[in-house]
Amino acid sequence: MNILDLLNDQERKFLAYHHIRKGDVFLKEGDNPHHVYFVISGIVKISSFSSHGDEELINILQQGDIFANALTFSGTHLYGDVIAMDNAVVASIDESSIIEIFSTNPAFLKEYLNILSEKTISLQMRVKLLSKRTIEERLIFYLETHNRKIKKNISTLSMILLCPRPSLSRSVSKLKREGILIEKNHYIYLIK
Repeated sequence: MNILDLLNDQERKFLAYHHIRKGDVFLKEGDNPHHVYFVISGIVKISSFSSHGDEELINILQQGDIFANALTFSGTHLYGDVIAMDNAVVASIDESSIIEIFSTNPAFLKEYLNILSEKTISLQMRVKLLSKRTIEERLIFYLETHNRKIKKNISTLSMILLCPRPSLSRSVSKLKREGILIEKNHYIYLIK
C-alpha cells in the first residue's frame, strides 16, 4: 500500500512535487530538511563520500519509500546526498502540514508509524550485516535476508556490503567454488 493513497483531496493539496533528472542531487549532505519526502517514481539513492572520494551507499529508495522523516522532527541534518539514479518524482509535505494530517487522519498516522517501525527493523538488520567480519559472512547474511536470491550487480552489492568491488568478486568466486553459491540467469543463489 502506498501511504499517499490514504490522503483525502484536501490533504493532497499539502503535497509539493519535485521532478529530478538522473544524476541530479536533490538534497545535499548537511541540509536540514523540514519536510517528509515520498518517492513517487524512479529510484533515488542516499550516498556519502569518503575523504578519498569513494562513494558510500547509505540507502536506495524506490516508489513508495519515504525519507528524511526522522530528520524532519529531530532538527538533525542530512548525512548524505540524495541523488536520482534515474529520472524520479518525489513529493514532499512540510512538518506542520504532516502534523495536521496526523491529527485528522488516523489511518495515515497508523501507516506512517508502521513504516517507521519497518525502518527501525531494517536499520537493526543493517547493523547486524555490518557486524559480520568478512565479506563472505556479509554476503551470506544478505542472501539469507533476501530469500536466498539476489540479482547479480557487483557494483551495487559492494556499496550495500561496504566492501571493494574486486574483493566482493573474489568472495563470490570463492563461495561458488565451495558450493555455497551458484549463479544462474544474472542472479546469485545461496544453496547451503
